[in-house]
Amino acid sequence: MWKWFNALIRALKALRRPSVSPADAIPSSWVPESPTQLISAWQQARNSQSLGFVLSQARISKGLSLLQLQTVTGINATYLVKLEHNLVAQPSIFVLVQLAETLDLDLRQVITRLDPTAYSHEDLMALERRWRLCLLAQPGNRNGILMLESISLLWAQMGMRSSGRH
Repeated sequence: MWKWFNALIRALKALRRPSVSPADAIPSSWVPESPTQLISAWQQARNSQSLGFVLSQARISKGLSLLQLQTVTGINATYLVKLEHNLVAQPSIFVLVQLAETLDLDLRQVITRLDPTAYSHEDLMALERRWRLCLLAQPGNRNGILMLESISLLWAQMGMRSSGRH
């Protein structure tokens, strides 16, 4: 039976991304005390690459509760919970930019975890046009620059170029 546990633990470790800090890794001497603990470790390893997991870990590492994050960003706590549990199929890119800024996350780390197929070409083109106009009206606007960077990352994930470069 221990061989099974050890094999499962090795499999869990293999699921973990190299970008996860060593402190978050499962120690090699770790043995689950119950099936529930084993399942929990498996789910954590499986979800470690998800957008929700990244957002949740960043919020926790900053020492913020969901209500505190709501106060700082103005983003509804219910929406934040849904994001952290990966229950939003098409998250607002603007909200993700705000969260990346507030939680000191690399924007690329956040955007590359999105499913680019959740966004239609038309929606992305309209969003890009809107933020390009914003930058024309307010050159240097940080939100506009970050939004266009995010949209560009999504275009790249789709294997396409942004509408401004056609």
